[in-house]
Amino acid sequence: MTTFNSKIFGVLVASALILGCEEKTGEKSAAPGEAVAPKVGSQVLISVNGVELTEKEFDDWVELKQSVILSSVKDGYKVSKSGLGFVRDQMLASVTNSFIAEVAVRSYAAENGIAASKADLDRCRKGFVAAMKRVKNWNAATNRLGSALSTVAEGRIATEALALAVKRDFFAKTNVLATAEEIDSAYGRYCAYNAECAKTNDMVWANASNIWRRAVSGEDFEKLADEFNEDEDKPQNGAWGEFKIADFNDEPAIRRLYREFRKDYVSPPVEADNGLMIFKVVDIIDGAEDVDAPGYLPSPEAEYTMKRIYFHLPMFIESVSKEVFAKEAEAAKRNQAYIDFLRDLCGKTKVEFPNGTDMFNPKKKGAKAP
Repeated sequence: MTTFNSKIFGVLVASALILGCEEKTGEKSAAPGEAVAPKVGSQVLISVNGVELTEKEFDDWVELKQSVILSSVKDGYKVSKSGLGFVRDQMLASVTNSFIAEVAVRSYAAENGIAASKADLDRCRKGFVAAMKRVKNWNAATNRLGSALSTVAEGRIATEALALAVKRDFFAKTNVLATAEEIDSAYGRYCAYNAECAKTNDMVWANASNIWRRAVSGEDFEKLADEFNEDEDKPQNGAWGEFKIADFNDEPAIRRLYREFRKDYVSPPVEADNGLMIFKVVDIIDGAEDVDAPGYLPSPEAEYTMKRIYFHLPMFIESVSKEVFAKEAEAAKRNQAYIDFLRDLCGKTKVEFPNGTDMFNPKKKGAKAP
């Protein structure tokens, strides 16, 4: 449920310290008295405690982010340039707050003699590499961005490692304990929430089973989908897509049924795609096979056109004993104290917009903490 090291450093992902650490070579000095034209992208967008983030540095990070987005989308899915522009616009405030938070942490570390250990760096590097291996076409992004990619990566790793060191120092100096009353109250809410989820879960299954019986009894699947489908996109007639069985490698409940797939097959309710669904096989293409022949068995290469009726299931919290819950509550309170500490650091930073335009409209004291 978390992304790379999100518990360690949250949203501290883009900054001048990360993006601006690449050596700049081949720069020609101006002759005495000669006017120097501003470089493209050299405009300073924001300065925090005297550390500047330029437009070029910000764009480098966005370019990397866009490469990851493009390499991660499904095959055949197209992202328009306007769509990527939207990503850049949406990142403005996020990057600003992240930059403020990172500079605040680095300033605190420098003032208090805190440095990342080799173990911190190794741990963060290992986590980063593991996360990047899960990104499709990462080599293509590497080739496209060249050394800028490794620069950004090393900057993120160094920032993650320093955050670990600062957090460890904070916990060593701060004694935050959850009281018995706080634990009892939180555990009661936790148990009540799970009980309510169980009740809702039973209701969703009962409703899905009833709709499935209506579908296999001859009611129009498309009309049922239009009435009951809870897909966020609300596709017309329950349209879902075209698939091969390999597309369901992570959905064992669907894979177990594929030998039964025939035209007009309607599945019983199955848990898949983080919810519950009933799906219908509308059409099958299976090479030269006669998919309508008696005794037909689909091959692994068969392609299916499917529709579905999707239902949301409640998100249970993993069941744990009160003793385990108490330890987690203790950790949660400690982490909240650390977040409050970082927000206070961010609130004390000196934030300036050298060009007089607050294009990000950041809320300094609300800067997102690592």
